[in-house]
Amino acid sequence: MRFDTLYLDTIDSTQNYAKTHIVLFDASAITCIVAEEQTNGRGQFQRKWTSPRGVNLYATLVFRLPLPCPQLNTLAIVMAKTIKTVLQKENIPATLKWPNDVQIHNKKVAGALCETIFHPTFIDIFLGFGLNVNMEQEDLTKIDQPATSLKEETGKIWDKNALLEKIQAEFLLQITQEEIRI
Repeated sequence: MRFDTLYLDTIDSTQNYAKTHIVLFDASAITCIVAEEQTNGRGQFQRKWTSPRGVNLYATLVFRLPLPCPQLNTLAIVMAKTIKTVLQKENIPATLKWPNDVQIHNKKVAGALCETIFHPTFIDIFLGFGLNVNMEQEDLTKIDQPATSLKEETGKIWDKNALLEKIQAEFLLQITQEEIRI
């Protein structure tokens, strides 16, 4: 399975963009939509996802799964586990907060969101995630719960594109382990 990555500047949300433009994507690949900024980013239960320009990863993976799909309700968990594993490989003490958040020292650093559109023989999957990468403390305090960023935790600036590539590679490993057929 390959990734087709689409980089965008400012959009309302990667989830909304993916749903609106799905007919343009190659159904045999995983399309990854990445934005520099979201004006209306959201998480579970329509909660606002603070998305300042240029500092974090805001992405949605779009792919198709055949029906029946018994693993459907685990996809957000798989994405959270993917991010946790990537961070742990970077020596960051990331943990999962059930079911779809990633934390460092009990502060949220990432979250995942899975939405679907059902068709007679397949499901379109929109698996979004946000990862606070180089977000500054002043923006973190605007979040409605304790939050952190990789920069705040490590004191260094992170390469968002390198992190995205690691997340994509780890996601492919995770779905193989979960025996999810894309």
